[in-house]
Amino acid sequence: MNRLRELVATFFYTGYAPLAPGTASAAVAALICFAVLVLAPPLCWFILGIMIILALAGNAFSADWAQKRFASPDPSCMVIDEALGMFVSVFLISTAHTLILVLGGLLLFRVFDIAKPFPARRLERLPGWLGIMLDDLTAGIYANMVLRAGFFCYNMFQG
Repeated sequence: MNRLRELVATFFYTGYAPLAPGTASAAVAALICFAVLVLAPPLCWFILGIMIILALAGNAFSADWAQKRFASPDPSCMVIDEALGMFVSVFLISTAHTLILVLGGLLLFRVFDIAKPFPARRLERLPGWLGIMLDDLTAGIYANMVLRAGFFCYNMFQG
């Protein structure tokens, strides 16, 4: 069971990347998003919705183990929350510019995740898996909103 928790918490071991494990995890999640959006257009939102639910459940499932195993309230190698944020950043945004959507989602998610605008920093202080996850969920929501606004403006000026 511990191996499964480790696999989930580290998002398929991307959390062990020597530099920027959160970015590594988000980049792998971005590749998954791109593949789903390109290869499964009729089902892409259903699949991404399932992935969001699985990432939420994975956080709850593995956080306690990771906190004890790595003796930290928010272990740097626990990156399933970064995958969650990336999935949320592109969720339900329809565009013909899939690559721009995914790259923009990755960039904006990481900026918001690092900057932690209100209420992300406060949410990060919550105990347990909620504190680990909610700041990344917030960053993903902010990235999603900015992407929506950007594509809305782009479409308005395309005429």
